[in-house]
Amino acid sequence: MRFISAALLLCCSLACAACTSPPDKEMNQARAAIEAARAAGADAYAPEEYKSAVAALKHSEDSVEQRDYRQALAYALDSREQAQAAVRTAASEKAAARSQSEAELRDLQGLLAQAQTRLRGAQGPRARRRILQTQQRTVDTADAAVQKARAAMARQDYLGARDAMRGVRDQLQAVIRQIVPFTEPSAPKHRR
Repeated sequence: MRFISAALLLCCSLACAACTSPPDKEMNQARAAIEAARAAGADAYAPEEYKSAVAALKHSEDSVEQRDYRQALAYALDSREQAQAAVRTAASEKAAARSQSEAELRDLQGLLAQAQTRLRGAQGPRARRRILQTQQRTVDTADAAVQKARAAMARQDYLGARDAMRGVRDQLQAVIRQIVPFTEPSAPKHRR
C-alpha cells in the first residue's frame, strides 16, 4: 500500500514539475515535423492535416505566453501528430496524383496526335479553311497545354500538371468531331 502511495506521489510531483516550464522540446519537435510535412508537399496534397498541425503549434505558442504549460504541451504533441499524419497523407495523395496525371497525359498525347493527323488530312473547299484554321488554333493551344503538363510532371508538380490538362480533352474531342466531315472522302458523283 505504501509503495502505491509513493508511486502516485512521485507521478504527481513529476507531472507538476513537467508543467512548470514551457515544453520547448516538444514544440521544437512539432516545428521540425511541420517543416518535414511542408517539404513533403503536405501543404498542397494534405492541406487539412497541414493546417491543423500549424494551428495546433500556434495554440501551443499562445498557451506558453499564457503560462499554461500543460495545455501548451498537449497542443505541441497534437501538432507533431498532425504533421506526421500530413506527411503520410501527402505521400499517398502525391502518388495517386502522379498516376492519374501520367494516365491523363498519355491519353491527351494520343488525342493530340489524332487531331493533328486529321487536320493534315482535311480536304475541302476554301470556305472550310476558316473552320479548319480555328480548329488548328485549338489544337495548337492544346499542344501548348500538353507541353506545360509535361514540364510540370518533370518537376513532380502533379497538381500543376492536372491544372494544365484541365479541359483539354474536351477541346480535342470537339476538334476531332468537327474535322471528321472534312477527312472523310467524298462520295463519287454518279453521272446519269
